[in-house]
Amino acid sequence: MAFPLSCQAQNAVAVPAATFSPNKVYHADSLREDLLILQTALEEVHPGLYRHSSKEVMDAAFDDGMNSVRDSMTYFDFVRILSFINSPIHCVHTYGIHPPEYEKWRTDSLKHFPFLLRYLDQRWFVIENYSDNENLVPGTEISGISGEPMDKILEGLLPQLHSDGLNTTFKIRQLETQFAKVWSNYRDRSGIFHLQISRASDGKNETITVDGIPRDSLNARHGRAMALRGMLEPFRFSMSPDSGYAILRIRTFNEQALTGAGIKYSEKLHEIFTMMNESGVTQLIIDLRDNTGGQTSYGMLLASWLSPGVEYMDRVLLKKNSDYSFSKFISDSSGLEADSVKLLPTENEYQVWSNYPNRFYNHPIPRPFTGKVHLLVNGGTLSSAAIFTAVMHFNKRATVYGQETGGAYTGPNGSPLIVRLPHTGIRCAIPAARYEVAVPGVTETGGVKPDFEYSGHIDDVAGGGDPLMKVVMEFVKAGSKKPGGR
Repeated sequence: MAFPLSCQAQNAVAVPAATFSPNKVYHADSLREDLLILQTALEEVHPGLYRHSSKEVMDAAFDDGMNSVRDSMTYFDFVRILSFINSPIHCVHTYGIHPPEYEKWRTDSLKHFPFLLRYLDQRWFVIENYSDNENLVPGTEISGISGEPMDKILEGLLPQLHSDGLNTTFKIRQLETQFAKVWSNYRDRSGIFHLQISRASDGKNETITVDGIPRDSLNARHGRAMALRGMLEPFRFSMSPDSGYAILRIRTFNEQALTGAGIKYSEKLHEIFTMMNESGVTQLIIDLRDNTGGQTSYGMLLASWLSPGVEYMDRVLLKKNSDYSFSKFISDSSGLEADSVKLLPTENEYQVWSNYPNRFYNHPIPRPFTGKVHLLVNGGTLSSAAIFTAVMHFNKRATVYGQETGGAYTGPNGSPLIVRLPHTGIRCAIPAARYEVAVPGVTETGGVKPDFEYSGHIDDVAGGGDPLMKVVMEFVKAGSKKPGGR
């Protein structure tokens, strides 16, 4: 499984207090039993297991995993096996959660890679330095770690990371924002980093050794850096009536996060669209970069202010929502077991959630926005944010800028069960629902590809700022037509 940083907020299951040891070895039979439980749960419940890879591919992944198990394997050996099973599912909502004792060990004992990276022109650059070496300024290129070139490191890590559909933008975004976690999961936990670098100031090549930093220090320094960049606000709106444009930045559709920031989402949208209409705003920039999703209804409500009555979701499919053969290992349900969920059989193994509430927005919008819409996305645009992007792009209601979305064009899987593997304690998220977006005829297996692609330039790294926003503002201020079609 992938072990994404953003998924650690899942409800923890109560387990006996334990101490994690990275050198502990497991009996092969124990690891095979954990794998069998995982395979059973995936095959029995996951409605998107064969959505992007065939049954033959997945069967081979399961067989390879079983055949890779040996006696005296460590926890991290097993995590590596799980990653190669999970990756070909190509589902961002299928992932693993480390047990609590591992998280405590990681906080107390592990030293982490102390940089935030950016991948540009097939090269890796430092954009934030959290280490004690102040000479590694933004723009420093890291060309290798411990003598291994970064392109070889990337080649080895990509098959272990998960994605949504057949794209790599979310995989790259994971490495840019979570390299410390990926490195400790799959490569090395020594906490010492021998880096081959090219200095930003003079291009001088050299090898340096940098010590990792504790998790609490990493999180604190990262938080301060993101605050300075204005990246911590979940919702921001600004308007320039004299220039005729407004900017709406939504970093999450998660209800809890928005409510916690004092944002009453529905009321806030009503307020800002009313202001725009009354002020004569004719162009709206919506920034959904690194919006990893949340409530589907939040994206649908935003779409309704732009295109009232637009069909949002074609259908939602389940395999089953009860009578699981592995029920004793479930630590958290999908929420789809309620009697209110009405299922209708189909001609195959799936059932349609017939009363799914978020296909259309059925409430009247008093005065929709009819101006131009410019939508900014990247590899971190996932789940319900990618659904919104797909609907807007398909209906030609927005011009899309940036990178291919990390979320699949035709929709994600979601509403996961949490299954705890008894021997390793790893909790696995197994989606129970397959969401099919209302984009008929689209056969795209990756994300939403932008009308205007912009991934950045090397010169932007040291300069900071927001180069994509600058590009979009040029179109806005010039009243430009769409730079390209899909």
